[in-house]
Amino acid sequence: MSSFVVSPETMNMIVRTVHHAHKQGLGRRVYGGFAGVFADPGANLDIIGRKLFRMNIAATASRYPDLGNKMENLPGSIGAVDEGETFLFRGSLVPLSRSELFAGYKAMKLLRYQSLEGDIPNSEIFKQLERLMADIAEHLVEKSPEYAAAPQFY
Repeated sequence: MSSFVVSPETMNMIVRTVHHAHKQGLGRRVYGGFAGVFADPGANLDIIGRKLFRMNIAATASRYPDLGNKMENLPGSIGAVDEGETFLFRGSLVPLSRSELFAGYKAMKLLRYQSLEGDIPNSEIFKQLERLMADIAEHLVEKSPEYAAAPQFY
């Protein structure tokens, strides 16, 4: 399996989705905020993005230990390695449409997959990402016309 550092554009979509999920009450399984930070506007969204970037960078570095301290050589978006310290949320705070929520889920799925290396899957932030993704997926299914049309079971 390969691993790479996601782009700042991908992380903006993820952080926007985390914020939206927080505002819509979708993070039922994520207590005390996401990554220990409440997903409110301002610096908190920057912190969430930085923590998620650091998670992704650590996983990618785990996958490529031969790079040593040459973090700038990690696969992924040029300059993304610096985002663990410098990320600034540049996304919109307008509530996500249904299709944007699907896109946000897809971005989160990419980040999860790219962060499966080393001990990262055992970290609390990775587990929170998975729990939030489960809540979003459940929400999307329950709001779908196919779910509404499915028979009720007793």
